[in-house]
Amino acid sequence: MGMRTAIGQMGWLPLAALLVLLWTVVTAVNVVGTMQPYAGLGGEQVGQTFLGGAAGLLVLLGFGAAVAYAYAEMGETDPAPESFPPR
Repeated sequence: MGMRTAIGQMGWLPLAALLVLLWTVVTAVNVVGTMQPYAGLGGEQVGQTFLGGAAGLLVLLGFGAAVAYAYAEMGETDPAPESFPPR
């Protein structure tokens, strides 16, 4: 089954997965923009440190990979259910 068939059969679900993936990318870009490279290595720090930003990016990477995997599985045909009644 191609993506056109998947969208036809599942309606809005593949589009919602793409929107969630887009949101994940935008959030990751925002996290990279607010990370301070040498923050948190010494002294007091207010705001997002590099290590906190890196941990957030790892979580977003895992979440994005899971969404991308789910999106890719929407177009697969195997394993397909058996036709009923059996022939």
